[in-house]
Amino acid sequence: MNNKRGLIRDYDGVSPSLSESCFVADGAAIIGKVEIGDESSIWYNAVLRGDVGEIKIGNHSNVQDNSVIHMDEDGATVIGDYVTIGHATNIHNAKIGDCALIGNGAILLDYCEIGAGSVIAAGTVIPPKKVIPPNSLVMGNPYKIVKELAPEVVEATKRNSKLYCELAKKHSK
Repeated sequence: MNNKRGLIRDYDGVSPSLSESCFVADGAAIIGKVEIGDESSIWYNAVLRGDVGEIKIGNHSNVQDNSVIHMDEDGATVIGDYVTIGHATNIHNAKIGDCALIGNGAILLDYCEIGAGSVIAAGTVIPPKKVIPPNSLVMGNPYKIVKELAPEVVEATKRNSKLYCELAKKHSK
């Protein structure tokens, strides 16, 4: 079964490294120094451009439609396991811990760090170099940490990521 349908391109002699079990939808572009883990999915028209630095995506994570991931020269964007990146997000040179959810249209700027289990609400902007503690609910522009999340919320985020693993299997047929 071929789970990789998008544009997968070498850049400057470096090829993306994609798990055999990951899914890349039609119209997605994965370029250069990009590593994608087991059962992760890159959805329609997402762009992961590892031309001036690297992008690492863990296992069971998903990058949804129209999202863009990039970084500064010699930088890196690192996304953990069981992470959901919502539709039309913009992630630039950020680190995202396991089981986090980044809402639709959120913007994560240079060198920010999102703690494991955190939820960044739709449309939220995280400025450069901000560190969000684990299990935080963050909203707004300017951003505000609203509360600490209960373990059940973090577990629900992980379940959502697993649902995207199943959805990717159906889309790959």
